[in-house]
Amino acid sequence: WVPEEHWRTFLVGVYNGGEINPLSATVPRGTNATGDLETARTLLEERLVGSGWLVSARRWQITVERVGASVADAASAVAAVLAPDLRAQLQVIESGHSVDVVPRATSKRAVVDHLGLDVSEVLMVGDRGEVGGNDFDLLSYSDLTLSVDQVSADPTRCWNLSHDGASGPALLTAYLQALVPRASTGVNWKPQRARGRR
Repeated sequence: WVPEEHWRTFLVGVYNGGEINPLSATVPRGTNATGDLETARTLLEERLVGSGWLVSARRWQITVERVGASVADAASAVAAVLAPDLRAQLQVIESGHSVDVVPRATSKRAVVDHLGLDVSEVLMVGDRGEVGGNDFDLLSYSDLTLSVDQVSADPTRCWNLSHDGASGPALLTAYLQALVPRASTGVNWKPQRARGRR
């Protein structure tokens, strides 16, 4: 939905911030995990019990899904398998549809850091702001963070300001429409008061 002429001005962090490029760049679709991620893939394929498990390995992360199970239940199983051997090296995080296993140092904060801006100048938005969510690290980075779904327990950040039950892309659209441009210095957005779910 971003017109191609603007692709060079958009910075995209894919694989939970493991790869950062302009939108115009071609991201290599590495499918071969190495090192700790390859060890994790092998352990998961050997030890996850029951049917319906889908384990896919990429250069930057392992993605695990289980047909018919909640993401939280799948995350618990994945963490239990990996904890004895790889807890210090890897982290298990939840998205809205899958479980991701990434190196401990991988973070969506890397996208913000790559910009070289003070975090107080960046509005960060995600959908999984609770502990264990794949946006927790990002949405706990500063007090200028919003969620379009799950929030953290920290009352100073990661707000969901929906007043009508909107979530996901609909709530993101509402947030973006609330931004007010400032002359030459970006945008100025200050909520009058934090409403919605905590």
